[in-house]
Amino acid sequence: SQKYSDGRSGSFFCFTPDGNLIIKTIPVGEMKQVLRILPEYYEHLKRNPDSLLPRFYGLYSITFNYESIYFLVALNVFHPPLRVHRIYDLKGSWIRREVGEKYREDPSHVMGMDTDFINSSFRVRVSSDDQKTLYNRLSQDAQFLENLYLMDYSILLGIHLVEDSAEVVRLNNFEKDPTYWISENNA
Repeated sequence: SQKYSDGRSGSFFCFTPDGNLIIKTIPVGEMKQVLRILPEYYEHLKRNPDSLLPRFYGLYSITFNYESIYFLVALNVFHPPLRVHRIYDLKGSWIRREVGEKYREDPSHVMGMDTDFINSSFRVRVSSDDQKTLYNRLSQDAQFLENLYLMDYSILLGIHLVEDSAEVVRLNNFEKDPTYWISENNA
């Protein structure tokens, strides 16, 4: 499947037939940035295998009529064993961080932002042990990005809506994984 970005980048996205990988077009400046950080990125992921940074698998270009198109191949973080019903792009800011009406009309097909999440009924519930784990992962990743002078990043949050009590039992049997730390406020 394919789609154009809902964001300001205007990137073109497509997914492998199994949904496991995402292919995203990127501008030449972003391609150069990825090439610049690649050695440090690789070392960071080796030292921090549980990093929450995206997993890049390839960087390619195709040239048509003397014009190059650059694209990244990365692991699709929203290809878990569970269907993701809501997606939020969170930056920790409220300035220009709301999709608004478009999101309210169809939250299952539009990626929300910080203010959309705040206004939703969803809240993140994390045990104290998992808070420490998440904080450590985020701190290591943020320090890595800061060292590379990369400060425009966000967290993609995916939410699976539990259908029935039998599914709750199955979810409770999953090993601890940040993919499953979200629940609805009233649940």
